[in-house]
Amino acid sequence: MSIYERTVFEPGEVGIIEGLPMEAYRAAPGVAESDLQTLLRSPAEFNRGDRKPATEEMEFGTLFHSLLFAGAAEFHITPETYQGAESQKKDAPMVAKPWNWNATACKEWGAAHQDKPIIPCAGPHSAAWLEAMAAKVRAHPIAKDLLSRLTPEISVFARHPDYPTLVKGRLDGLIRGDVNL
Repeated sequence: MSIYERTVFEPGEVGIIEGLPMEAYRAAPGVAESDLQTLLRSPAEFNRGDRKPATEEMEFGTLFHSLLFAGAAEFHITPETYQGAESQKKDAPMVAKPWNWNATACKEWGAAHQDKPIIPCAGPHSAAWLEAMAAKVRAHPIAKDLLSRLTPEISVFARHPDYPTLVKGRLDGLIRGDVNL
């Protein structure tokens, strides 16, 4: 199988492509594993192009993946507090209150930060957890060695000679040559 390095998908191309952005991979023709899962679950959903929306856990996993393999993950962190009125009285002074997604100020902040995933500042699925997880993996001697030789985000396109359907997959990474564990 041929290995290419490029940022666009060439129609009809088969092989391994390094450097293809995720958006280009998703836009490229071909049937992926997630498409086959949808087809098995519901042929009607597959036919309509319905896809499961990402869960909080899936989005956190994607951020971890980006941080570990690409060295960076883009997200917004919810503040710990927001400025809210001390009471319901008119002209009540503004005070710092614990973050609460039900508060109008917090909802407005969230609406203004939809360009990237939003994660909490503390607790489960937080920025602190994300950094700690990546640090633990990078500190492991075997993982550190493998990550140092890994080419991340590899797109694979193939076609069986007896079937016309293009299939595609996305590997977290590829290490060329021998792996000494």
